[in-house]
Amino acid sequence: MPDRPVAGRALTSPSRLYERAIAVLFRAARSGSRLRAGRDAFLLVGVVVIGWCPDLEVGCGWRRVATPKSQRTESRQESERPRGAKGRASGGVGRGHSATLLALANTAKDDAQLAAKRDEPYIGRRRGPDRNSPAATRRLMYSNAIAPAQATGASRSRKVTAPDLRGRKARLGASAVTMVTAYDFTMARLVDEAGVDVVLVGDSLGMVVQGLPNTLTVTVDDVCYHGRAVARGLERAHLVGDMPFMSYQVSPAQAVESAGKMVQHGAFESVKLEGGDEIAEHVRRIARAGIPVMGHVGLTPQSVHAFGGFKVQGRGDEAARRILESARALEEAGAYAIVLEAIPPDVAASVTREIDIPTIGIGAGRECDGQVLVCTDLLGMSRGPSPRFAKRYVDLAGSAVAALQAYVAEVQSGAFPGPEHAYKPNASVGAADVGGEGRAVSSVQVTLRH
Repeated sequence: MPDRPVAGRALTSPSRLYERAIAVLFRAARSGSRLRAGRDAFLLVGVVVIGWCPDLEVGCGWRRVATPKSQRTESRQESERPRGAKGRASGGVGRGHSATLLALANTAKDDAQLAAKRDEPYIGRRRGPDRNSPAATRRLMYSNAIAPAQATGASRSRKVTAPDLRGRKARLGASAVTMVTAYDFTMARLVDEAGVDVVLVGDSLGMVVQGLPNTLTVTVDDVCYHGRAVARGLERAHLVGDMPFMSYQVSPAQAVESAGKMVQHGAFESVKLEGGDEIAEHVRRIARAGIPVMGHVGLTPQSVHAFGGFKVQGRGDEAARRILESARALEEAGAYAIVLEAIPPDVAASVTREIDIPTIGIGAGRECDGQVLVCTDLLGMSRGPSPRFAKRYVDLAGSAVAALQAYVAEVQSGAFPGPEHAYKPNASVGAADVGGEGRAVSSVQVTLRH
């Protein structure tokens, strides 16, 4: 609606404004409208805003323009006339303000009358269809179209943040941090419902999702694509994304740019980098830009060729000392947590004691402040050997194959789909076809009449 200037009239007092607003509301209520309390308040506040704030544009599209001094003088004189005189002041409110109030009240009245015709309770203007109604449920063709809380019925818990995680040290009595990878909306929704604290979109997607032998070809765009999908399935869990190979190693400036892209285009709430003191300045610059950073030391998969394969790190005093120094450097640079991967448990315990931010272990023993696993390892979704540190809590791969075999058999035998899997058919004339064309037409007419 274009801006509409309101005719200028002098307003006598706030009491007149409220008096006029209440009168309008009372007339609307007597005519059958059931106004929401929020709309009542909106009307009252709107009167004051429109009347006492010149040159202020109101959200509904109305604007009160400043009135020239000569017109204000004439309006003041007119407002002082007896109420029965020609051109009376309408109780101190100009005709433009009165029209605004009446228009809003009539809108509420129309909504209430429309709801009454539909035999529905009037609850004000809806912003969209009620997704909980049976009709809306029938229109949903895929289960993923339902929002996480509506689909699971899970209660909304407070969002887990990076500052929350920074204080989760076991020695301070905090509960252990739980972290699981996810790469799509469906898995993210299940992980979040289970109460996992942190969801990681790892560059491990190169191996788990893309079927590659390592993580080195994963790009920032790949991680952002999966990050957006995962973010849509989360309500409580904190979302962190792996910075891929060569997206930060070149310089601190490159690291800040890549981290910013992941937050902007991947919906991540923090980023994770691999490395120790050699990337401390990168971590410091990213954190200074306002992006939380999680560190990663020990077995860093992006250095697989330098390590000669996926091998345990931290063997020997010198290697253990380097891991501890790397963890300290990351903490000093501003990391809020550090992943310890594939290192001896005594080394992980030493690092956990020496630093004041949480350690999250994967193949690093039970003395860490938290644990992380890849979702496909945890759920038994992958074939072949698993890493030693991965525990399978269920064999979903076996169950999935059995279910798919049953599906193939039922389709081939004609058992699926059954009547319960089909929509309501159109009017049928099969029985009438036996008696001839005339009877068929009659049957159709009877069916349509019902």
